[in-house]
Amino acid sequence: MLLSNCENSKKSISTNQIEMSNDVSLIELAIDKGDTKSYDKLRIEYMDSPYESFLDISTKMANKHDYKSAYIDVFYCLTNYYQKKDDDLLKNLNDSLKTKAIKYLNLAAEKGEVNALEILSKFYSDGIYFEENKNLAKELLMKRDSILSTYDIKK
Repeated sequence: MLLSNCENSKKSISTNQIEMSNDVSLIELAIDKGDTKSYDKLRIEYMDSPYESFLDISTKMANKHDYKSAYIDVFYCLTNYYQKKDDDLLKNLNDSLKTKAIKYLNLAAEKGEVNALEILSKFYSDGIYFEENKNLAKELLMKRDSILSTYDIKK
């Protein structure tokens, strides 16, 4: 009886192995093929994980496939955006990482990523990381609103 249990356990695959296998497949589809749907699934799966684990994936997706959501994800990963309790997102980053975070935030905004436009607008409006520029802050919000108005919202 003990022997048969060992044999059965060798053949069974754990849930973690299946999840890891799915993640690997999604990563390959996203990074190798530029599959944005696979990337978006990964974004959801990694949402509760440490940001470091998703940084490499998002950086590769942004750089290789020019995917605007990946650019903002690099910024989110570097700044630990969703866990921050204060407005000073970049205060714990060294100069190199701070420069990289701002670079990817700007690239996301240039691509029309609405969250990036909003964050940059706040930075310019409040004079955080950039010289205060209320006009540019308004322009960024207008661009965000214009993009949002093009989405067809159906219930």
